[in-house]
Amino acid sequence: MASRRKISEGNLVAAALVIAAFIWLHDKIGIGGLILLILGIIALIAISSHQKIRRRTVKLPKPSSRNGTTISIPSGKVDDILSALDRMDMTDYLGQAADAGHKAKAAADARYFDSAWRYFHEQKAHYLCHANRSEFTPAQAIALEGSVHRSLANFLRNEERHAEALVHFLYYYASSPRRTKTDEKQIEAYYNRSKIKAANIDQVRSFAQNLGPIPNFRLIQSTCSQWGKAA
Repeated sequence: MASRRKISEGNLVAAALVIAAFIWLHDKIGIGGLILLILGIIALIAISSHQKIRRRTVKLPKPSSRNGTTISIPSGKVDDILSALDRMDMTDYLGQAADAGHKAKAAADARYFDSAWRYFHEQKAHYLCHANRSEFTPAQAIALEGSVHRSLANFLRNEERHAEALVHFLYYYASSPRRTKTDEKQIEAYYNRSKIKAANIDQVRSFAQNLGPIPNFRLIQSTCSQWGKAA
């Protein structure tokens, strides 16, 4: 009986507090504000209940257990994996090659010949890096790198170093997979300026055409030098 009496007394106290709170709020915010407050409390209770239900119903995936497992790489695949990692190089070698080419031509126009020579060779290096990363064939790599020798030939021509210009143009011509009629004409122009008398133009053309897709620069250089000495 005593416990029931305590419960009823507690309920009466709680009810009295609730009534007092409502009277106080009624005086402060009016009946309209009181209704809005009650509706807000009901909405919060509903949202809270909905979130608890969702937390109980969502199934989270169980974390996988690695159990100390390690991945082993077969010895025969190590080189393949290293090659694949090398190919992940994201350097813009073609962009750097183009930039070096622009700097080389600008330096040549300004008659800064040493700087121009350096930039042309930087362009060749960037092309070779791109070819290596892209796994070009040797012929494809030489064709890309050899394209710079056309600019080198023109650069040397402007310096009136015509014998050297012929060497570089023949290297470009031999390595190029897309020879044009202009290239054919320019062989004769470079030959005439070099003033070689020991070999006629047909011999020079035949020599260039027989160099193959992977020309030997030293061979071209020594052959042109012999032609010049014999003259």
